[in-house]
Amino acid sequence: MMLLLLFGSFFVMLALGVPIVFSLALSAAAYFMANGIPMMQLITKLVAGVDSFTILAIPFFLLAGDLMSNGGISRRMLRFASALVGHLSGGIAVTGVVSCAMFGSICGSAPATAASIGSIVVPEMKRTGYRDGFTGAIMSASGLLGVVIPPSIVMVMFGATAGISIGSLFIGGIIPGLLFAGGLAAYSIYQSRKRNYGVLADGSRVSFSGKELRDSFIDAILPLTTPLFIMGSIMFGIATATEAAVISVVWSLFLALVIYREITVRQTATIFIESVARSGRIIGMMGASVAFSYAMTVENVPATMAAFFVQYINSEIGFFLITLLIVFVLGCFLETIAIIVMVTPILLPIALAMNIEPLHFGMFMCMALTSSGITPPVGLCLITTCQIVGVKIEETFPELFHCIGIELAVTFLVMFFPAIATWLPSVFM
Repeated sequence: MMLLLLFGSFFVMLALGVPIVFSLALSAAAYFMANGIPMMQLITKLVAGVDSFTILAIPFFLLAGDLMSNGGISRRMLRFASALVGHLSGGIAVTGVVSCAMFGSICGSAPATAASIGSIVVPEMKRTGYRDGFTGAIMSASGLLGVVIPPSIVMVMFGATAGISIGSLFIGGIIPGLLFAGGLAAYSIYQSRKRNYGVLADGSRVSFSGKELRDSFIDAILPLTTPLFIMGSIMFGIATATEAAVISVVWSLFLALVIYREITVRQTATIFIESVARSGRIIGMMGASVAFSYAMTVENVPATMAAFFVQYINSEIGFFLITLLIVFVLGCFLETIAIIVMVTPILLPIALAMNIEPLHFGMFMCMALTSSGITPPVGLCLITTCQIVGVKIEETFPELFHCIGIELAVTFLVMFFPAIATWLPSVFM
């Protein structure tokens, strides 16, 4: 009965449009009151859920991404990517993919990556004859590279929730991220050749220029060093993920205010305020999730689920497939952060009971969670990009499904070949 109250109130509030953070907190509060648990204990759980040095990485990575986006850094990376791959068939689309991969290596947020790069690439794709539906699909999928290629807000959230090394998750995401980027680039080239996308008004295509490649590289060399600061400091044990996030903020401020001077002190203050607001929503959800998870633990939900899987699902592949199905279905209706805080306390004990390596499970979960950014109707990355393109979500079909298929293919590779996610961390950590 208490379990029905907990989940029933939660889903009723979701159906009424109550924000996920309040749905979690209020349903947990209803459970606490019904069981006679002092409300002070609820407050304690809410505070304990965010009382972590690791979680501080989230606001700092978000702030670094906003500073890079507004400080001219994304534009310089895009110019370099265009000089590097713009001459290929479908070069503008491939440029968008490569630029998102570069920007994702300093940002950590999928919607921010899609918005920052898409706002520059989309007009050029429109000018050179790309179908709006294809443009929306490939750019929204490319935005996901912001959470696949480290640093990643999803990895920070999952690592903090599951107690898995965030540095190991960051390093483990490098190979899957490159595979995903390569798959999207190959798909862009295939579709462009098939449909003759990327042709200029005079019928020609962009030509390769060694001079432009050199000049754009010189212009972008400082932003390109940012991933070295972040990943290098973590790999060599100089800094934790949180400290690396602070380093990225300081470096971003230096580039935007001192080197490029493309934002003012007043604009910087506005960026800080907006980043704090976004961070507050995410961290508030984490606090509420701890109280909700405590209620599930009292009702023995994780233990019951673990016993069921161990008894009836006797293979790791079966567990992974069911996990993927659960996460994929939830991803159609909930934000990625909400899924992490809801399912991790249930699925992680099951994975450990089945002797699955935590890092392998963590990277599989991060990849599985990624697709929620572009699965309609609630995919934030998809919605963001469609607004930029000016296209309805349904007009991105079938290319959107192809991109989801590419992301799922990489997820399956991580599932079947753990070394894809665990080899690099074993070398550097």
